[in-house]
Amino acid sequence: MAANDTVAEQRFEEGYSVTSWELVRRPLIEALTCIAEAGFPSFTTMVSDGWMWDYSRQYMRTGTRGAPRNLRDWEMLQRIGRIARAGREVGVRPISLSWHGEFVNPMTWETERDIMSAVLHVLRGVGAHDLILSGGPPPSPDTHNPDGYRLFASRLAEIGAIGGELGIGVGYHPHHDCFVEGREQLDPLMDVLDTDAVGLCIDTAHLYANGTDPLGVVRDYIDHAVHIQFKDARTGGEPLAGPARYRAFCELGTGDIEFGPIRDLMLERGFDGAVTLELDRPEGKTAEQTCHDNAAWARDTLGLELGARVVQPAAG
Repeated sequence: MAANDTVAEQRFEEGYSVTSWELVRRPLIEALTCIAEAGFPSFTTMVSDGWMWDYSRQYMRTGTRGAPRNLRDWEMLQRIGRIARAGREVGVRPISLSWHGEFVNPMTWETERDIMSAVLHVLRGVGAHDLILSGGPPPSPDTHNPDGYRLFASRLAEIGAIGGELGIGVGYHPHHDCFVEGREQLDPLMDVLDTDAVGLCIDTAHLYANGTDPLGVVRDYIDHAVHIQFKDARTGGEPLAGPARYRAFCELGTGDIEFGPIRDLMLERGFDGAVTLELDRPEGKTAEQTCHDNAAWARDTLGLELGARVVQPAAG
């Protein structure tokens, strides 16, 4: 669809994820400079504290892993400062931050809650839209039962309530090797989740690589979505397992996912949350080349404006 074929009002803007730079530990400023030059008004990134990297090493089956990536306290504060001043210095603003935790571990929950509360206050200070949460133990009979779903939902709602007080949306992100990977876990969670307090971050590629139709999830749960991530994957039409799921991610428009119907549904339903474009590791290109190509794909193939508006969540 060309830009002049879009008939419904676009009520969301599109930001870009810095993941392609951060996974190879390139400086944040390089990512933000490119994102601004490509025409994106905003960006999303990970909190990148030692806690979430510890979660990743424990649970995420991405293959062999290097040494733990822990920032010293002053480095973490410096990172927050760089995120906060990005709009003034580079011309893009943070639209969200993402964080991983366990949520259901009684020995760590209080610490996790305090970390997330601190992140939410940072997000309020920089004028961001939402906090994206991933994590929780991967599917297991020990945790994925009626009591387990209720406990997990209550922990998410507790963080959502803090976000509501600050005017920051909170969305849970179904993700490989986390509590919700696909539709099999998503529906039972949504049955007990307080969606007045917390919503969803719908990531098209993570759902698709686990055998879930992302269009169906958008259709059924868009009213509870605070953030949608456009991300593509190639699977050959079969659900994948283990590290192969992460290797399936690819540049937008080169994979299996049909984004046109997803875009149409978002426009028809008046989605006014945040949208980001993402790729983990570029294939045969630099992160900069891929960023510019993805911006062109959004404009020329989907007919979307990068700089439409995002409606800020109402304070509770």
